[in-house]
Amino acid sequence: MMLSLTIVSPSWAELGLDVSQGTNPSHISRSPNGNPEALQQLFAASLDPNLATALEPEMLLLEASNPLNPGSLWPIRTYLLGETLLLRGDKTGARKAFRSLVSWANTDPGKDGWGGSSLAAPALWRWAQLAEADPSTSNDEITQILQRADGLLATRFTMQLFRYRGLALMPHLQEDILRFLVFLDARLPEDQSSQRRLVSYLEVARNAKLEPGIQKLVEEMVARQEFDWDRINLIRGKRFYELREYELAVDSLKAASKSDDLQLASEASYHLARVLSRQGARTHRTEIISRLEDVLRDNQDPEIYQRALYDLAITRNRSGKDYDPEGFRRDLERLVSEYPEGFRSDNALYQLAMAYSRNGNIEKSLLTFKRLRDFKGKNDWIETAHFRPALIRYLRKEPTELEKAVVLLEELVERIPNGDLTNAGYFWAGRISAELGEPGRAEKHFQYLVEKNLFRYYGLRAKLHLQYGTEASSIRHIDPKMRREIAVRRRSHTPGPLRPLSIYHQRLHQVLETGLYKAALAERKRLRNAFPSRRLEQIGMRELNDAHLVPQASLLLALRQVAYAAKDSIPDSRNRLEVAYAVGRDSTDPELAMAMIFAVGETGKVAKGSAIMDEPGYLVAAYPEKYREAILDSCKKYHIPPHLAYAIMRHESYLYHAALSPVGALGLFQFMPRVFDNLDRDWDLLRRSGMPSREAFLMDPDSNIGLWTRWFRQRLLRRYKNDGENQHFFAVVAHQAGMGNLRKWREKWAKDGVEEKDLELMIEFIPFGATRSFLREVLSSWEISEAVGLLGVEK
Repeated sequence: MMLSLTIVSPSWAELGLDVSQGTNPSHISRSPNGNPEALQQLFAASLDPNLATALEPEMLLLEASNPLNPGSLWPIRTYLLGETLLLRGDKTGARKAFRSLVSWANTDPGKDGWGGSSLAAPALWRWAQLAEADPSTSNDEITQILQRADGLLATRFTMQLFRYRGLALMPHLQEDILRFLVFLDARLPEDQSSQRRLVSYLEVARNAKLEPGIQKLVEEMVARQEFDWDRINLIRGKRFYELREYELAVDSLKAASKSDDLQLASEASYHLARVLSRQGARTHRTEIISRLEDVLRDNQDPEIYQRALYDLAITRNRSGKDYDPEGFRRDLERLVSEYPEGFRSDNALYQLAMAYSRNGNIEKSLLTFKRLRDFKGKNDWIETAHFRPALIRYLRKEPTELEKAVVLLEELVERIPNGDLTNAGYFWAGRISAELGEPGRAEKHFQYLVEKNLFRYYGLRAKLHLQYGTEASSIRHIDPKMRREIAVRRRSHTPGPLRPLSIYHQRLHQVLETGLYKAALAERKRLRNAFPSRRLEQIGMRELNDAHLVPQASLLLALRQVAYAAKDSIPDSRNRLEVAYAVGRDSTDPELAMAMIFAVGETGKVAKGSAIMDEPGYLVAAYPEKYREAILDSCKKYHIPPHLAYAIMRHESYLYHAALSPVGALGLFQFMPRVFDNLDRDWDLLRRSGMPSREAFLMDPDSNIGLWTRWFRQRLLRRYKNDGENQHFFAVVAHQAGMGNLRKWREKWAKDGVEEKDLELMIEFIPFGATRSFLREVLSSWEISEAVGLLGVEK
């Protein structure tokens, strides 16, 4: 989606730049702007005060951008120049560089509203920081900063640094920018935007206690009756909830819930109930119910009312004291009745259908799923409303029920041709048709998957069914013929080169060819060494600045955003694969390459992931050879299929050795700190390895792989040694979901008639969607990587 950009077009003279030569393309090509070695020198200097001081003067010239070449590396050089000048103590020169970059971004250089470069955001932060610290900053410059900021903060390149649900983020950068804007705005006489800016800052602020300057501004606004503490407490409480700072959220929201403003108090009570649910729904059940009932009585906002009624129903249905399934059903039916097309009513119908199914009231469940299929509002469960009742009918095994199941599945794939469950619909329509004795009908569905999704779970399983019929459900691995076909596909196709389709392709090609991208990645080790157990989004700008890591973090994220822009500027599968292969080739950035191939954080993830498999060269780009020797050595020692280890690693960390999850899991196999500490206590890992810390151990590829293979063999495979062909399957399930959950599921499978020889049915009747997805991805990756001989012959 194109974003609206406030265009402010400064003159180059206004920016203080010498344009007598700067707009001449030949001049720019001879300058350090076009010199790869000089650009890498500038990057290194931006990280090291000594290198910055030693740079030759000709390296420090600030040039105007060339409007005839918007895909150039000018924004990168200008940003790095500003950081280098700052390290040299030249605040005036640095300020001029950052100002020029921010102003350039506001001219919409790509003519797409995206904002030119993500580096404009840290440049804005630096410019505002320098201006705020300088008491002589003019009102004109402050006004320019505020105007440029309003435009820049609404652009794609800036927003994706803060909000994109993909790889690393810099939300602290947003917070710090908004904080500086508040202080700068306060210096202007009679400015009308101060309250808006303060609210924007409070909505993202993280500290429990406001800093003195902000506190003073808040108190002044409250005294002028422009603001009130109840509203502030509501804003702060909601923010603390987002940050999972639940104790702080409770304090703020309880204060806000006492407001004389009934609507505000009601909204605060709703959010307080959400916080208490996170702290312990059973522990706080009585207060949660009381708060939500108050919201339903007092709140006039239809959105909050629907959310509160839905949450109230879910709370009543939790096991333990005051368990109230009748109240659960009553509240959900009330929600559907009062809001027949409401945004929570589809969720209500889904919860009712699943509850009836769990309680054995199958007919009521099937009827409720039909109500969900007929729902007229926005329906997030439309696919499930077809797929789940089809499986319920399948378990009955009666021909009439099987036919009804196939009809539901065929309706699913026709109604939602590119949904998350479309491939599952084709597969089960094919399998059930075969069991009904309709081979032609079955072949049609299976053949679709083989043609469109051969390299994913359902495509591989469909191929097996075409070859082996109904016996395929108990077959664990593809046969030699299928392996040869897949291997030939990989050997005969390589992704095409990066085509010059946009200015972002041009810029990406340059940073890859010059080695700047690889240099930015190489310096990432500084960040991991300085903050071994924290993700980038958990590190404040002051900490990054003190460690001289702002340029590294900013540049790497900006280069990744260039790659994403190249991918999105031409939204087809061929371009996606070419960009992913370009950034992943030669191990430049395999983490980003895998994220692009899997469409991480994108809408329509399943459809995009399926479409890219049709492109020549998919198997080369999607299955890079990494850590071969370490995997083979460790797997041989502990008798583990090496390609299974590769498959799990591929999906756990995208093959990045220092991957750190939002919950603290670290390394190739994503060990949680608590799990590692227990293993260290049992196996004396740190002392025996000589590693200085848990983080160092887990970020070392050989150590991480060695630990996982030992743990997988001794703690999981041994547990399931009597389960025959299911040994590895059950171990992978336990790896992802825990042995306790697997035990409960096996008991439920036995009760529901799901046979353990039926791999396909077991997966579908795992209640955790994340586990089902993980198993499908790992099992297919295991087969594909082994078929193409990715790791060679096992030692």
